[in-house]
Amino acid sequence: MLFRSEARRRDAPRPTKAGLIGIHPFTTMDHKRWTWESWGALVRAMAAQGLRARFFCTPGEVDILRRELPGLVPSEHVETHAGTLADFAAGLREVEVVAGLDSFVMHMAYDLGTPAVLINGSFDPRLAAPPGTRVLSNAAACPRHPCHQFPVCRKVGMSDFACIRRISPEQVLAEILAARSPAEHAVAG
Repeated sequence: MLFRSEARRRDAPRPTKAGLIGIHPFTTMDHKRWTWESWGALVRAMAAQGLRARFFCTPGEVDILRRELPGLVPSEHVETHAGTLADFAAGLREVEVVAGLDSFVMHMAYDLGTPAVLINGSFDPRLAAPPGTRVLSNAAACPRHPCHQFPVCRKVGMSDFACIRRISPEQVLAEILAARSPAEHAVAG
């Protein structure tokens, strides 16, 4: 089995920081990217709820965050967390919930017992998300969903990767807020 047993996950204490939400906005595939405008709107909506964002990234991605989210990174409601894989795991244990695009982050969150929200585009969420992950997808926006790593959007006259880019920041925030409750976290997306 890929994951720790449920008993080990439940028994491991997690020193979370109240109101701190993890965000992992990076992926190498264009069709899996959510827009920077959406990330910015999500962070502002989170701040309005009294939540803080921790952006997980590599040291080289910090400048991308500053360029794409000017005035937000860093700010009183936003911090960056860049470092090694061990640093990432330690930081992931501290957040109440993590939201992101990549299944690796979701699997690591699952293993650490951190509730997760997957903003899913072209992939079948049954294959990409571990148990208990809250999944957002706009699969109905594309007649060819799921197309996995071979997007056909542009071939059928759709150029905006609607399956992911039409997911609203309000939808993501609603899932983050629901995932903060342990009872809600048991519900798969």
